[in-house]
Amino acid sequence: MVRRIIVLFLLFFAITPLFSEEFATNFRLKDIEDKEYILYDFIGKDLILFFWTTWCPYCIEELQDLERRYLSFKSEGIELLSINIGESKERVLRFLKRLKINFPILLDRDQKVSLQYDILGVPTYILINKHGEIKFYGHHLPKDYSVHFQEIDKEESDNIINNSE
Repeated sequence: MVRRIIVLFLLFFAITPLFSEEFATNFRLKDIEDKEYILYDFIGKDLILFFWTTWCPYCIEELQDLERRYLSFKSEGIELLSINIGESKERVLRFLKRLKINFPILLDRDQKVSLQYDILGVPTYILINKHGEIKFYGHHLPKDYSVHFQEIDKEESDNIINNSE
């Protein structure tokens, strides 16, 4: 019986989304051109954080895909910040010579931001809505990513609840 309770407890937390309705923690990072970015400057905008490294083959694919979609994100009012984890500016610049990237590349050299956001593997996406709430945390960008940014007003949510009863 105790074993069954433990399994159910672990299963519940395994399927409960990490960061569900938590607020994003502020940070300051510089990009590859030494421009400083402060997370709270993006309050009022939907934001995609993308954590990556140069040695990760999946990250390269994701960077290329994000570059293809970057203008689309901008037209939807979504900002994109990519955050390299733990590598030197020189290494990242050498790596980026092979890719044409137009979105900001921030450097988390000391990995403090990665630890702050519990990044356990790369690539990792975090979607933050314009109110600063973390709406998604995962290793891929969901196909329906824009749904995570949509707001449901009180009347609409009441209708959904009433229709489901």
